[in-house]
Amino acid sequence: AEMEVAFDFTGTLPEGVAKIDTLVLQRNHPRRCWALQWAIDHMGALSTQAQKLRRQLTSYEKLLDSDEEQRLYMLWEKHPTKENCSIIIGMLKVGMKKLFLLDEKQRNYEVNALCVLDFFVHESKQRQGFGHVIFDAMLVKEVLQPYQLAIDRPSDAFLCFIQKHYEMSEPVWQSTNFVVFPVFFDDHQPRQNGAERRSFNMQPVSEKMPSSRNGSRPGSRSSSVCASPRHAYSHRGDTASGIIHGTAPVPTRPNYAPDTPQGRKNTRDFGHTSLW
Repeated sequence: AEMEVAFDFTGTLPEGVAKIDTLVLQRNHPRRCWALQWAIDHMGALSTQAQKLRRQLTSYEKLLDSDEEQRLYMLWEKHPTKENCSIIIGMLKVGMKKLFLLDEKQRNYEVNALCVLDFFVHESKQRQGFGHVIFDAMLVKEVLQPYQLAIDRPSDAFLCFIQKHYEMSEPVWQSTNFVVFPVFFDDHQPRQNGAERRSFNMQPVSEKMPSSRNGSRPGSRSSSVCASPRHAYSHRGDTASGIIHGTAPVPTRPNYAPDTPQGRKNTRDFGHTSLW
């Protein structure tokens, strides 16, 4: 069944993909527009369930109270036959975060990046191109190219979606479970060797904690978003699950200098024990 809400958003939100930020929320507070809070909370709950997460990422209160300039792109349409009724199709949440990243050469970067934090298309609307519509609308309104984004703990299906529609592959996984793509670093300068590196231990980490304890990434937001096989791209830096399940080759563990961020992390986390 479609996600219906007994409220006509015409006049409240622009038709199609609506950008919802704190100003929109304040202007349409629950006493004036109860349906907006309901739609955001309900879509966030469905996304959490689909991704098998421990806690909900997207809610009315989280958007209103966020200090990360979070905004939600929600695709909706007026019900074709029912009066005073709207259909919620999907949503995409983004927000600004200061990230400390390592590229494939272990050079470190400090950047303020727009991050994809949550992405969901209702089950009844999947495999119809709506995810691409929402994502493209966000890129246009944010005036960004897809390679300029960081992604919080993307699922296999989402990475395949990115490769299919935006021809980006070889994701560079970070220890925080954020992902960027190699071309992301072309717009940024690495930090100098003498720069303060303690901030690497203070950087934001993924909020997407899987409900299971097997350590794998959350389930697909929509396993039907892209039918390409897993091996259509490589998981740089996050191959443990693939090794366990036999879907990825066993990589050679690089040796990092002890005075680098990754070297100190390996020493702190694993001592001198080789993982493979």
